[in-house]
Amino acid sequence: MNLNNLFNPKSIAVIGASSNPEKIGRQILDNIISSGYKGGIYPINLKSKSIAKLKAYTDLRNMPIKRWEETLVVIAIPATFVISEIKKCAELGIKNIIVISAGFKESD
Repeated sequence: MNLNNLFNPKSIAVIGASSNPEKIGRQILDNIISSGYKGGIYPINLKSKSIAKLKAYTDLRNMPIKRWEETLVVIAIPATFVISEIKKCAELGIKNIIVISAGFKESD
């Protein structure tokens, strides 16, 4: 098993990135930026056009990515929406996903 694209991805998408610095999605995004990461960073947010001076996208499928298998996706949204985002990742060929969420206990 090759874990290179998990630990050294060419691009990172943060689903649930926010303009609000108190939200976990924004904190994750800020940490990626401040770490000096050199690859593409793509905030995903349904409403914002830009977050942390980066262009924001409303959906993974809108990102300008050519090699999806080299992308890491961090999902930081409520549990009820996580499965649909994981399905999108699978359809695109994204295999490297980190989920940071709450509320799974309350769901079936």
